[in-house]
Amino acid sequence: MVGQAVPVPASTSERTSRFLRVGRVWVQPRYVVMLQGHGLTGFSSVFRFEGGERLDKPGLARWRERRRVVLTDLAGEPRTLYLKRYVRPPLGQQLRRIFSAGPRQSTAGREWRTTLALAEAGIPVSEPVAFGQETRAWFERRSFIVLEAAPGRSLESWLPVEWKRRAVGADFRRQRDLVLALARQVAALHAAGFVHRDLYTSHIFIQEATGGPPRFTFIDLQRVFRPRWRRSRWIVKDLAQLYYSTEAFASRSDRLRFWREYLRSAPERDRAQDLPARIERKAAWIGRHDRNARQRHRPGPAAPREAGGAG
Repeated sequence: MVGQAVPVPASTSERTSRFLRVGRVWVQPRYVVMLQGHGLTGFSSVFRFEGGERLDKPGLARWRERRRVVLTDLAGEPRTLYLKRYVRPPLGQQLRRIFSAGPRQSTAGREWRTTLALAEAGIPVSEPVAFGQETRAWFERRSFIVLEAAPGRSLESWLPVEWKRRAVGADFRRQRDLVLALARQVAALHAAGFVHRDLYTSHIFIQEATGGPPRFTFIDLQRVFRPRWRRSRWIVKDLAQLYYSTEAFASRSDRLRFWREYLRSAPERDRAQDLPARIERKAAWIGRHDRNARQRHRPGPAAPREAGGAG
């Protein structure tokens, strides 16, 4: 991908001062040679690319595709990237995109711009690598986004291995610090004006640091937005999703610790005293809805699936 360097306005991103624009593709300059070396030389080549591991999951629409790709950089080091491709979204999706994000912003473009806006606000997100779109009038034909893998591993996979319900000593302090750090990070997300709308443990990555608090990274940002109205409703939904997906691990004391730190760190407009009660009610509703959905989709007398969050 070779092209002319085009400045990106500060209002869009201050994280990187320039991207390279190549036709319908925007790419971070330091990734250009690596991408070219693996055949990713332009917009069409991205959609011809069949390398890496295809990541299918239940409920993923046919017009959406995800791949995990490991490429080698100039230093010979492996770099894990995630490629998301969208081809001819159906009419309903097109209309939702137009009314919620605007006619000129594709499915991938929405996540790209959201990623840049969150990074500008100091919220840890996956490193944006490249993005491209092809539209006709107001309708999206194809779009893609490439993101570098988030550091660490998801809380969904970390908790069953690392969390101890009756921790003492160093383990207790480690878990206490994790709860407080997570509360501060979620409060920072909301203080910046954003809500995630899919804030399950599968969408939060944790990277532990020696001698310091853990670092959290938010992923899957397609639905992130800044609500203009009913802000508290969206915050309750975020926190209830997190509550529900940590229910098997967090004790009552852990939750109280989280709420106190969140309320201490959140802006005054979000410090409603009834917030914990509303979150518990919403989490209970999510649990009932999730169980009913699994019952409806169970293919006969097979063994029941474990409950989990949205991925």
